[in-house]
Amino acid sequence: MLHIPALTAGPARSAARLALCVLVLFATAVRPALAQEEELDLNARINSMEFPVEPPLVKAAEVRDIIKALSLDAATGELVRSLHEGYVAVFTAAATERRDRVQALMKEVQESGDWVTVGMEMQEIEKTWITRRNDLGVEFFENVKATLTPDQLAKWPAYERDRRRRTQLHIGAFFAGEGVDVVELVDDLKLDEPQRAAVAPLLEAYAGELDGLLQQRLRAAEEVRNIDYMDPAAQAGMFDKYERILSVRRQIRDANRKHAQVVAGSIPGPASERLTREFHARSYPRIYAPTEADSFFTTVLALDLTSDQRSAIEGVAAIYRDQAAAINQQLAQLMARQEESVEASLKERNFMVLAMVGAMSAFADEGTQAQQAPFDAKDLLMDDEQDKRLEELHRQRRGFVVAAIDQVWSVLTPAQQEKAPRPEVPEESSDRLAVKQVRNMMRQSMQMAEEAVREAQQEIENNPSR
Repeated sequence: MLHIPALTAGPARSAARLALCVLVLFATAVRPALAQEEELDLNARINSMEFPVEPPLVKAAEVRDIIKALSLDAATGELVRSLHEGYVAVFTAAATERRDRVQALMKEVQESGDWVTVGMEMQEIEKTWITRRNDLGVEFFENVKATLTPDQLAKWPAYERDRRRRTQLHIGAFFAGEGVDVVELVDDLKLDEPQRAAVAPLLEAYAGELDGLLQQRLRAAEEVRNIDYMDPAAQAGMFDKYERILSVRRQIRDANRKHAQVVAGSIPGPASERLTREFHARSYPRIYAPTEADSFFTTVLALDLTSDQRSAIEGVAAIYRDQAAAINQQLAQLMARQEESVEASLKERNFMVLAMVGAMSAFADEGTQAQQAPFDAKDLLMDDEQDKRLEELHRQRRGFVVAAIDQVWSVLTPAQQEKAPRPEVPEESSDRLAVKQVRNMMRQSMQMAEEAVREAQQEIENNPSR
């Protein structure tokens, strides 16, 4: 694992504050402007940044879900739509104000170069924004509940539990399997009615246990976000709060794994095997995400092909999928070992690791999908040897992707090639670029933290009476 100094609690508070401000600055402003070069030039990035206004957290699709889940009549449905339109207007105005504040801070850091101080200010903006964003959602749902009949209100807890699972489970997932929705997994299996009825009680038990954990995680995240890093008294319990949110995340991971096993064991035949395979793949979503080759196969096989062409393309696809499966398995094993390494550091109470992982987890918790870090946070803690192995596996997989696309392309006629353009495969994915950039920023912040600790210790030695 990347060397993170095992500082004592006092110095670690200062180090953690510096590390967190860098991460918040990255998540809020730097990441949306990722460039294609490998080295991080922060001032150049800031100079060319564009800051979008965050879209509403509660989407229009949620209105349709409410209408369906509560069996609303047409008039009540229209009223809910009107309430949502009002929510969108207020949310957009608040999000625009937040964007403008971020933009002003970015101009400030461009002029001063003091991105650590600006990062601290950004942390406060994000804390305020997350609270405001949540309050607007709560207000919208309370307004909706005010329009309901007693019978419809009786259905609300079940709807709310389902919504929490759908919208919160995947957010900020750190542990492999933590973000996997077992209900969604079973839905995707398209079981027949008797099989679905057989697993319904199991899914109900899962949904109830998971919802309690999700509510604990939301409370734990709020406690972390409310830490005043400038107040020594408030910092006293900060590491306990980091441990609390990570503990709940482990419990969610374990609940997902346990219930997936139970459900798989109750479904006979191939469906059970599919559920187990899919749970593993969704535990490592970035590893098992479709590649450019997968998308190209789908596009090409939809063309009007000769039998020889189809046979050749399907053969290429089969070989490629075997190659990709082998590489993906190695990548998943590497990430599993890295998770064990991080867990060992957390168990030893390495305060810097605990602060970085815990704080990142909390600030991600209520964000929207688009705001999540575009990489597995465990990547940040890899040492050089681990990262070299990761890079090599990614290069091998890219080679298989490019080769498969080239082979399929050679089978197509010019007319078919026009209908299915050959996809570009970047030398390095955006998530790998993002990892390098934020790791560089973290190392800078840790160096600054270590220097600050050394200066503080020197000051104490020089002035022992102070």
